[in-house]
Amino acid sequence: MKAFIVYCHPSEDSFTSHVRDSFIKGIVDSGNEYEISDLYKMNFKTDMSEQDWDKNLKAAYEKGRTLF
Repeated sequence: MKAFIVYCHPSEDSFTSHVRDSFIKGIVDSGNEYEISDLYKMNFKTDMSEQDWDKNLKAAYEKGRTLF
């Protein structure tokens, strides 16, 4: 089996990136293949950069909130 993964998150230090990595490990460990399209690495233009994400996350943390 070959899986196609579309990934899009501004921070490499996120829960989402860890889920991506675990998913890929499961694919490889089971003897399958994958192809990934990381939209941020492909210069996908969005409303939020990694710097914006970090800034918003820090501001939310300081206010005792989450972004979700």
